[in-house]
Amino acid sequence: MTKEMRQKIKSLGKFYYHFNFGGAETRKVISHRGSKNWERIRNVLTPILSEFKKPIVVDVGCNMGVLSYEMSKLGAHVIGIENDRKYFEQAKFFEEYIRGMKQPWDIELVFGDILKYDKASDGVNVITLFGIIYWLAPDHDTVIDHLKGLFPKHRYIVLQGNLKAVEKSLIKDLPTRKGMEKFLEKHGYSIYGTYDFGGYQKPVVVGERL
Repeated sequence: MTKEMRQKIKSLGKFYYHFNFGGAETRKVISHRGSKNWERIRNVLTPILSEFKKPIVVDVGCNMGVLSYEMSKLGAHVIGIENDRKYFEQAKFFEEYIRGMKQPWDIELVFGDILKYDKASDGVNVITLFGIIYWLAPDHDTVIDHLKGLFPKHRYIVLQGNLKAVEKSLIKDLPTRKGMEKFLEKHGYSIYGTYDFGGYQKPVVVGERL
């Protein structure tokens, strides 16, 4: 079974996140691409999600769905939107695996461009963009306005940044902590909190709409 799993994982292309599928790993463990990254984020999201009886989260650029899945384990219904076909197929494989293990899966996976997503809802509480805002350039401002229009009653937005040089080349100033704060303030959010995890290269900034 493990051999077959490894072959299936290989057929799906290179994975960004680390995950162990019953002994078959998607990639070597990298601190910011898997469980260690989630341990940091979980401490930020737990008090936020606990404010709602059954939180609904929109996870933009959900990749293979690892963080979407972890949020669902905290009680959230997650809508994971992914525009990259490879990552979306990995997410569907991940869903198949979790369901096959008879574990709960409260995630709606959606393939497509976030700017073409048109299912508006007043019930969404939290929007997350984990390390994805830079790759939305030059439409990053348009994306935030689009999300605000679709989900007018959401309370929080969560940005995870990346201080690596490759990200800095995409949007000037935004990769810095202050840059992310100013970006959210420009779009009408107050800063609920900024978390740099002791200088970790992927800080999180949470914006709140009052």
